[in-house]
Amino acid sequence: MNNYRNYKGYNDYELIYLIKEGNESALNFFFAKYEKYIQKIVRTFYHQNDEYKMDDCMQEGRIALYECIYKYNEDSQTSFFSFFTVVLKRKFIKLLQYDTKTHYILCEDAVIDYLPRRKEMKLDGKLFFNEKLKIDIFNSCIIGDKSLNDFAKENKMSYHKLYYIYKKMIEELKETF
Repeated sequence: MNNYRNYKGYNDYELIYLIKEGNESALNFFFAKYEKYIQKIVRTFYHQNDEYKMDDCMQEGRIALYECIYKYNEDSQTSFFSFFTVVLKRKFIKLLQYDTKTHYILCEDAVIDYLPRRKEMKLDGKLFFNEKLKIDIFNSCIIGDKSLNDFAKENKMSYHKLYYIYKKMIEELKETF
C-alpha cells in the first residue's frame, strides 16, 4: 500500500502513460483504484450469491480494465472512465447472452432425457401435439438438431415467443413421460 501513496495525486491519463511505459506499481494502483467500481458493475449484472461466478466476473472485469488501458485513445473526446464503463458493461452483456445460450442448450438436452431411448421407436410430433407449429418445433428442434434461433428465423417469428411455446411443450412432454 505504501507504493500506492505515490500515485494518489495522478489522474487516469498520467497513470495510463506510466503503465504503458512499464510501471508495474502504477498498474497495481490502477487495479486497486477500479476494483470497487468493477465490483459494483458485476453486482448490477449478476444478482447471484454464487461466489465462484462473482470471482469469475471480477476477473473478467479486471481483464477488461487491462485491455482498456492499452486500447484507450487519449485523443478521443471521452474520458477513460466512460470508455471503460461502456466496454465493461458490453462485456457483461455478452457474458449474460452466452450464459443464456448455454441455458437454452441445457434445456434442450434435458428434454431428450425425458424422451424414450428406444432406437426402433420413430417419434413424430403428431404423437404428442395437434397444432402444426408445435409439431414442426418438435420434429425440428427437439428430435432434430435445429436450434431455436434458426427455427425462429426460418419461420419469421420472435425468438422469445418461440421459446415460450417451446417451454410449454417441454412441460407437456414431462407430464407425458
